[in-house]
Order: sequence, then C-alpha cells, then structure tokens
Amino acid sequence: MHTQIMTARIRLALLALAVAVVALLGASGKAWAAPSPTSEVEALRVSNISDSSVTISWTTSSATTGHIVYGTATPDQTATDVRGADVALTTHFVVISGLTPSTSYVFDVVSAGLPDTNGGAHYQFATGPSLMPAMPDTAYGRVVLSDGTTPVEGTLVYLNVQDADGSGSGGTSTSLAALTNAQGEWVADLGSTRVNDASAAFIPMCIMA
Repeated sequence: MHTQIMTARIRLALLALAVAVVALLGASGKAWAAPSPTSEVEALRVSNISDSSVTISWTTSSATTGHIVYGTATPDQTATDVRGADVALTTHFVVISGLTPSTSYVFDVVSAGLPDTNGGAHYQFATGPSLMPAMPDTAYGRVVLSDGTTPVEGTLVYLNVQDADGSGSGGTSTSLAALTNAQGEWVADLGSTRVNDASAAFIPMCIMA
C-alpha cells in the first residue's frame, strides 16, 4: 500500500508533516489480511478538534457496525459513522458536531452493539475555544495498492504538523484525520490544527516581514 501526499504550500525544513495510514478493509470487502473475528475497539483516536466538533475514529479486526454515545456528564447523545449507521466496516469514522466551545465531554464506543466504556471511566475529549478563522492550507493525497494504481476506499489517514525549526508554536499539533473516498483520495486542512491543548491555533513557523 502506498500513499501519495501533496500540500498546497511547501515549507521544506520549516514544516514536518507526519502521516499515518490505517487500512484494514476496503469498501469492496477485500481484506488486507485474515484477522480473527472480533468487535474489539482498537487504535481509538480523537482528531480534528475545534470549538464545536471532533472526529473519533477506530478500527476493528472484523467488519462491524459502530457508533459513539457522548455527553458532558453522561453519554446520552448518539453520533454515527459518516458512511451510515448500519454499515459494517473495519475502519470507523464518526464526526460529532454542534458541541460547546471549551467544554469537556465523555464518550463510549459502541461496537457491534457492545459498549466499550473504558472500564467504566468513559473516554474523554475537550473542545477548544472559538478562534479567528485561519487561512486554509490544504493537504491532500491518494492511497493505492502496491500496484500503484488500485485505489483503497475507507482508509484512515492521520496527520500531525510539527514546528520543525522551533520558530512557531513549538512541538507538534493536534491530530487531523481524513477518510479516503472511492478513488482513494483524502483531503485535510492543515490550517485547522491547534496546539496540543487546543487552546490556540498551531503555527508551524514564524514568517519574518
């Protein structure tokens, strides 16, 4: 499997872009490997954190349905996979919107009808404050099989931006997540990244006037 990555602007030494690709099962139903049948939640991530939305993604070894229950005190609201509530998949991608800025939430993952409550403690995320709109900075790419042409649908792509020369925010940004379409294509806005606690926009470099 290969991923081809492009960005609208190239920063070379000033910006480092880390990309992780997770593809267990394409929409065609052809598995990459022969996993043991299980609905156990694996590789759970919270990404695309803003003031009003987050993305929660995970994988399962076999194709299952999955959704998120969430809330500020107890998980009492439901968010489903962007590809449909009843679709059985091995990569799972749930976008939760309409959230309150600067607010902590708890959530559980329901996989094949079975709740994963993190041992009863619930999983957690927090939205950031409202910020001024950032200039879009598009990264995009395509995931294909080793033949270099066959696209892979339903792949999870994760990106982090790093301040490579220390002239910007420093360290690494919050995670971005994208999902490949039927052509294996994905897109993400690097301009939407934030510092690790999501309190401010992530600046990968300092531009001198």
